[in-house]
Amino acid sequence: IRLRQVYIVIWIVSSLLFAIRKGMQAYLQLRENQLQQERLRKEQQVEQFEALKNQVNPHFLFNCLSVLGVLIQKDRTEAGKFVDELSAVYRYILDTRGRQLVPLEEELKFLHAYAYLLQQRYKSSLQIELPATATWQNRYVNPLLSQLLLEHALQYQRMTRDEPLCLRFSLDHDFLVLSHRLQLKEL
Repeated sequence: IRLRQVYIVIWIVSSLLFAIRKGMQAYLQLRENQLQQERLRKEQQVEQFEALKNQVNPHFLFNCLSVLGVLIQKDRTEAGKFVDELSAVYRYILDTRGRQLVPLEEELKFLHAYAYLLQQRYKSSLQIELPATATWQNRYVNPLLSQLLLEHALQYQRMTRDEPLCLRFSLDHDFLVLSHRLQLKEL
């Protein structure tokens, strides 16, 4: 009888150890699957973000070169400043490639240069109000976020000399906010 009890105890302990081992394997496999899904989700977000950053496209460059051509004929000093600002925009795009976050101050400097280029193109039809850099310290955003906001507003909002599109950037509870009066384009 004693030997039988020893075998039963050994069988119970072995069964428990086997169950624990299988449970641990299942848990580790589940955890690995969750980590894999998280990695895939993160890669997808990075790819989407890269696609958004690449929206400074050839159309923008073409429009800038058209404006530059006019400026060269009219005002060489202004044309020089335009080239400097265009250079600053593309330098920022190259410098932030591969970065997930940038200081909001850097984004604001980019925004000043980008807004200048847009205002040269649209003249009095577009007004852009930007806050002082000091109010944006110690905050981070995705690179080119302000460009995406501006492009979205320009794409869907009407602007004329009589009804200029007035865009105002601000910081509200750590959110970058672009506000303007609704002037939807007729589709």
